[in-house]
Amino acid sequence: MFAPLAAAYKAELASFLNISQGLTSITKRDFYRLFNAAWTSSFTETLVTKAFAATGLHPFEPDAILRRFSTATPSNSRPSSSNSTTSLLSASDWRKIERLLRQAVDDIYDTKSKKLSQTIYTISVKNTLLQHENSQLKETLVN
Repeated sequence: MFAPLAAAYKAELASFLNISQGLTSITKRDFYRLFNAAWTSSFTETLVTKAFAATGLHPFEPDAILRRFSTATPSNSRPSSSNSTTSLLSASDWRKIERLLRQAVDDIYDTKSKKLSQTIYTISVKNTLLQHENSQLKETLVN
């Protein structure tokens, strides 16, 4: 309902500025005259009736708005991991992750293994710092 009103007011304002060639300022009287013309031209009985029908007010249909927000579940959605036997390790458990890496890698002194180990540690430290920063920011917002 308000998009047509905005468009009508914009047209009235453009017409006013065109006629006055931008030499006069808009007073309260000018605003009311422009707004009233936009209101009477845009708020028609058919527009109001369509708006009420679209929102389900008249005729009464409570599911009219809810249908806009309902989304179909995708058929290729991932299965739930709640039945999984492996648990996820948090980034703060970098020692446990390091042990898993040592079990999975044959040569822990290999350049790639060392690089992976250092990356795990770096990510863990960054995550811990970010969690600390987040908790401080949340505390600041509360207070």
